[in-house]
Amino acid sequence: FPNPTSGPSQVVFVTAETGRTLVEVYDMSGRNITTLFNQEAQRGHEYRLDFNGAALPNGVYIYRMTTQNETIIEKFMIAK
Repeated sequence: FPNPTSGPSQVVFVTAETGRTLVEVYDMSGRNITTLFNQEAQRGHEYRLDFNGAALPNGVYIYRMTTQNETIIEKFMIAK
């Protein structure tokens, strides 16, 4: 995930447990921009999710990964 990004990028994650995993992108107002992943993830497997922010305005965004036992939130920037 290049940060900042100007367009195509990837979100890469590995979960510590097998189970339902949700990866979403939000703007700073809390609006859901897109859901990148909403299915079962296997423990220890590396997932690479394509994300293209080219149509979004410049600014700071959040991606949130949620599993049954943890939530990880990271900020990233779109700068064209």
